[in-house]
Amino acid sequence: MENETHRRLSAIVFADIAGFSRLMGEDEAGALARLQALRTRLDPLIAEFEGRIVKSMGDGLLLEFPSVVNAVALARALHELVDELEAGAPAGGAIRFRVAVHLGDVIVDGAGDIFGDDVNVAARLQEAAAPGGVVLSNAAYEHLDASQAADFVDGGRRSFKNIRRPIRIWRWTKTAPATTPSPAAPPVILVEPFKFAGEADLAEDAAEDLHDDLVDALSHRSGVKVATTPTDPPSHVYELHGRLRVAAGRCRAQLSMTVRENGEVFWSERIAGEAADLDRFIDDAAAKAATALRAQINAYGGAAVANRPDAELDLPDLLAKAAFFFYHHDAQSAELSQATMAAAVERAPENPMALAMRAWSIAQMAPFDLRPLPEPAAAEALDLAEKAVDHGPQVDFAFHCRAWLRLWLKADRSGCRADAERALRVNPGYHKGLQDRALADLFEGATATGVAALQAAVDEVPAEPITPLLLAMAGLGQLLLGDTAAARACAREGYETKPLARVTALAFAIVAADDADVVASPEFQAMCARRALSVSDAYRLPFADGATLDLFAARLRAAGLPE
Repeated sequence: MENETHRRLSAIVFADIAGFSRLMGEDEAGALARLQALRTRLDPLIAEFEGRIVKSMGDGLLLEFPSVVNAVALARALHELVDELEAGAPAGGAIRFRVAVHLGDVIVDGAGDIFGDDVNVAARLQEAAAPGGVVLSNAAYEHLDASQAADFVDGGRRSFKNIRRPIRIWRWTKTAPATTPSPAAPPVILVEPFKFAGEADLAEDAAEDLHDDLVDALSHRSGVKVATTPTDPPSHVYELHGRLRVAAGRCRAQLSMTVRENGEVFWSERIAGEAADLDRFIDDAAAKAATALRAQINAYGGAAVANRPDAELDLPDLLAKAAFFFYHHDAQSAELSQATMAAAVERAPENPMALAMRAWSIAQMAPFDLRPLPEPAAAEALDLAEKAVDHGPQVDFAFHCRAWLRLWLKADRSGCRADAERALRVNPGYHKGLQDRALADLFEGATATGVAALQAAVDEVPAEPITPLLLAMAGLGQLLLGDTAAARACAREGYETKPLARVTALAFAIVAADDADVVASPEFQAMCARRALSVSDAYRLPFADGATLDLFAARLRAAGLPE
């Protein structure tokens, strides 16, 4: 019956002539004739791609297709046909269509017309298309085949009139500019507005505050840039998505980072807390997420270039490759990072990140191995760290690098603290600056303060590569505070997380030395032998108090370790 309706899933296409009123005003008869000639060729083309004309609106068409692939193929064929027929049109006077494709649920009436929210979405999407271009909704884009999808670029999320939610769009134009950022530019993170749910008033404000705090935290991070609105064409490499729910006295943030180019999620975290103190929850969540993202971007960004020869890489890729090697904290990776950073410094001898990371590559294993670095290498590393600070007074990592080297190469606790404070002035809340300051506290004798700060650092980013060392040192601090059970649990976790590091094995040996069952076990004996631990290793730890080192040495001696 004519008044019956039904629903179906369709690819909806809106095609509109850009500037049609102007064309008609300039030459009404000529424009209509050209449009009629176009329709004569276009109508059978639509049928060829299994589409149908739902309605013609003078300067535009509403089309329906059973397949997104066919709808997009038609959209591109339409532009090719227009180019052919309008080749002789006067400059600025050629017919150009703007085309939008959306996949959605439609209501079909008895006369074949289609209605519904998704039809309205398609109509609004067309407004975002460039003359001669095609815009897809994300729903349509996800149904493209690989060859079609490769020609579209991410246009970000756009808000449209009378459409409740922003829509992610994808663009194609025949003359689309390159969308890959310049190789010399640091990667851009697009931090989109966060979604919210639950108690709307609280959740909306909290989501906005969390978004702004994360933007601020990431803006202080060396080596990336942050954007809050997409560009056309898009310049960002990563997208940070967030959703905050506040309900029943609890709040929960779900955050994820994706790669714009392929949509891959390479980091995701859920952070929960009490709604009674939303401000504190937002501060904690922003700090934790920013810290985790810093480590994850280093790991992800370098993985793509880790196996490529240094000679093929530009400076940002060399830094990313070395950061990827740093992430592993083992001797082989440290050796590989040294070669990469030597190439980086040769290419950019005044770049503060290259200088600091070269210094780090030379001395990275010193605290893990607890063996003295040869003096020429130590001198070179410290000299490079000094130059990094001179050339990068606003680079937080440069100060962290020098703090670390001062502490572990020279047992310079006050120098470590001074650089930690400078790093924190550059980037308040910088997790590595907080770690450096915590270690300085512990080694200077402010044991309770240092242990608490180390535990907070571990809780903030438990999966960070440096965590096993922090756990080992916190275990020694807890031993000094008399909390034997906590000391053993902490030192054991550090050792089991990174058993091949001498420093974690040493800390566990010191803490467990008065447990006869542990000391007598084959596992303990094998650990000490495999890592060649000795009583003298206790004196390589940078504690200021000689009595503390004597205590550690006595415990190792009682456990039967060689001098």
